[in-house]
Parts: sequence; C-alpha cells; structure tokens
Amino acid sequence: MFGKKKEEGKISEKSEEFILKNELEDEVENLQKEFRAKQEDLNEITEKINTVKEEYDSTVSSLMLVKKEFNQKKMDLDIVQREYKEISEKIKNTKQIKDSKIIEQFN
Repeated sequence: MFGKKKEEGKISEKSEEFILKNELEDEVENLQKEFRAKQEDLNEITEKINTVKEEYDSTVSSLMLVKKEFNQKKMDLDIVQREYKEISEKIKNTKQIKDSKIIEQFN
C-alpha cells in the first residue's frame, strides 16, 4: 500500500515536471518567434533608414551642385551688368562728346 502512494507521488511529480517543461518550451518558442519578428521589424526599419539616408545624401549633393551653378550664374550676371554699365557710360560719354562737337561746329 505504501509503495503505491510513493509511485503515485513520483508519477504526479513527473507529470508536473513534464507539464512545466512543456510550458517552458512553449514559452521559449513564443519568445523566439517574438524575437524573430522584432528582429525582422528592426531589419526593415534599418533598411528604410539606409534608403532614406542615401536619398538624403543624393538630394544634398544635387542641391550643392545647383547652389554652385547658381553662384556661378550670379557671378556671370554681375560681370555682365558691370560691363553693361561701363558700355552704357562710354556710349553716354561718346554722345556727349559728339553733341559738344556738333555744338562747337555751330558756334
């Protein structure tokens, strides 16, 4: 009689251990699945960040090039405007000289 109770106690202990072991295995498996899902999410986010960084770098590079071209065009425009002023002044002075010579001829 006493032998049966010991066996039943051992069996129930083993059953509890078996249940706990299964529960732990299930929990570990669930945690691994969750970890893999989070890792995939992290990889996707990292990939998106890298793509955005590449686009940003490309955009900044293009912007710098456009700014450089703009500054060059601005300098060219300044030169042309200065030359225009100089030529306009020369034309104005030449007209004045011509007009003064014409006036002198009539006098």
